Amino acid sequence: MSLLKTNCPTIDDRNDHPDQRISMDINAYVENVYTLLIGLLNAGVSLISYIVVLWSHSGALVTNLIGRALFHLKYVQEHYEANFRYELVRLRDHAESVAFYRSESNEQTLLTSLYADIVFNFRQIIRRKFVLNSFDAFYRMLALIFPFLVVSPQYFSREITLGDLTKIAVTFENVHKTLSFISNSYETIVQWRSATKRLIEFKYVLNALHIAKQKSEIRFIYLPNKRFMQIQELIVRLPLKIDEDNGQILINHLDLVFQFHQTVLIAAQKLLSEF
Repeated sequence: MSLLKTNCPTIDDRNDHPDQRISMDINAYVENVYTLLIGLLNAGVSLISYIVVLWSHSGALVTNLIGRALFHLKYVQEHYEANFRYELVRLRDHAESVAFYRSESNEQTLLTSLYADIVFNFRQIIRRKFVLNSFDAFYRMLALIFPFLVVSPQYFSREITLGDLTKIAVTFENVHKTLSFISNSYETIVQWRSATKRLIEFKYVLNALHIAKQKSEIRFIYLPNKRFMQIQELIVRLPLKIDEDNGQILINHLDLVFQFHQTVLIAAQKLLSEF
């Protein structure tokens, strides 16, 4: 993938470091889809079982207005965490080089900056969740007393009995739970949408790379039951300078076969002081 991106810079790379989170995105997508489908099915069956609808308005609209920013915050959080994990892995793999060039301070500055992005965005998520949970708690408490406020005049005027009042309250509570499915499942919806967006972008990049691979002059041919790798007509050039038409050729029309478990050493005839 990295080779094709390098040779095809026109590809819009929307998916950064997918190897750091692809398994988590797929797992989150499957689990959240299952949870949402089961919850939606239960809500639909429960709603049909009640004939008298006492509560036609739920907090779904207000919940969405308050929590819609969570979609972007969750998406950005995945991006920041993937970048941080990638840099940690890169630092671990190149620890000797970092120590040799004494660039510990630069690496520490980079990791500190990436970690600060994670902390800042996570605080934004906490603030938004606090507002959302506060509204949800208020909405739940209001739903408990709302049916009594509506029918209390009929009860005190003795138009309905205490049993009727209790029956209305229970019916209202069940219908309210059904209609509040979106509000109660909003956190799951946020996680599902974030994972879905990343998977769609990853699929987009794979399709773009597949198209670029077909247009590229580099051909990968996979032969079954062949335990070797063969290179044909390989040409390697240095990057072009401003006043050059063709870059300096390092390798010209190389044909090479690598056998299975073969050790190969590539060395230059002389050191190049500059490019």
